[in-house]
Amino acid sequence: MLLLNVPYAEKDEAKSLGAKWNPKFKKWYVTNSKDYYKFIKWFEEDYEERFLICDYIYLVSKNRKCPYCGFENNEIKVMITEYYNFYFEPDNDGEFYEYCSGADSPRIIDLSPAKRLIKGKVLNFLKINYNIDLVNGRLSQHCKFCDRQIKISPSFDFGIHSLEETKYFTLYKIPIKEDVFLDNVGWCSTDEYIYTYSKKIVV
Repeated sequence: MLLLNVPYAEKDEAKSLGAKWNPKFKKWYVTNSKDYYKFIKWFEEDYEERFLICDYIYLVSKNRKCPYCGFENNEIKVMITEYYNFYFEPDNDGEFYEYCSGADSPRIIDLSPAKRLIKGKVLNFLKINYNIDLVNGRLSQHCKFCDRQIKISPSFDFGIHSLEETKYFTLYKIPIKEDVFLDNVGWCSTDEYIYTYSKKIVV
């Protein structure tokens, strides 16, 4: 579901394109992610380049030793596979977009830049399985053995040097209730191999 910022005077136009009214949020919304490009002018975000993550994400888990007790916990990142890449070209005075699906261009993101996705079912899964929670708006992880706080490092390397290394990764597929805009989404050439060859579990 994508919430839209539709002025009252334009509600009939939005409705004709397939938008529906959500009385809870008091906003118009759409649910078919492949139609989102039709509603660009009502996006709530100002953007030069934005990634709109749709439908679900993967949580990527890899073994990591606690720096205090030495026992293995897990380093977690987010992988997006269903998304639009929207960007704006001022010289051409228009919006452009690319829809990406599946293994075409998966991207692994650190937890902090992906924090807007960490809510609802995703947050509950992280709390229960990885001792990760939002504390005062910041993500916090505690070792499941010694309970000391482990720094969530954006520099942790999730790259691989061979396909053999993909056996150390597990991907958990989790639906997201509301589709989310992110910016500063990076990319690594090995993300596709991690997506293709690692073990996947549907949550």
